[in-house]
Amino acid sequence: MIAQNLLLMAILALGAEADDSKTDATPGNPPDVLIASQIDKDENLLLVKYRTIFLQPAGPGQPGGPMYNDRSTYRVPLKDVVIYGGNGKEISVAVARKQLGDKDKDTAIVVTSWGDQLSPVYRKLFKDDVLVFAFPKEAPDWKPIQAPDLPVRK
Repeated sequence: MIAQNLLLMAILALGAEADDSKTDATPGNPPDVLIASQIDKDENLLLVKYRTIFLQPAGPGQPGGPMYNDRSTYRVPLKDVVIYGGNGKEISVAVARKQLGDKDKDTAIVVTSWGDQLSPVYRKLFKDDVLVFAFPKEAPDWKPIQAPDLPVRK
């Protein structure tokens, strides 16, 4: 959610720089930023979710109790997914696998839905080595599972 808000603020700031020579200069929907660790041998993208577990709620004037970060992973098949580099050119799964590296390193990636490429307006926000995964339908997204004021019991 924070990443999406930052993207929207950056888009508003860059709005004046949009290329008006095109017939449709609208940037479209903002992409989602996710964390990936690798592409496995079966061509599944291994996505990583981090969630902060709050064991005690924050009270009025109180910072709250102990908390820890939990890391979990899940696989997303790359069938019919088109992968683009930061320059907007299509790249192969092998190139993306090499760029992601091994499973011990987490990397931020960009995902779009409905096969959309990353608009030039959004591309300005990322480095040239960003990986963009254009999913043919809805892209996976990150949803927070717990609010800080609703503790989890161990």
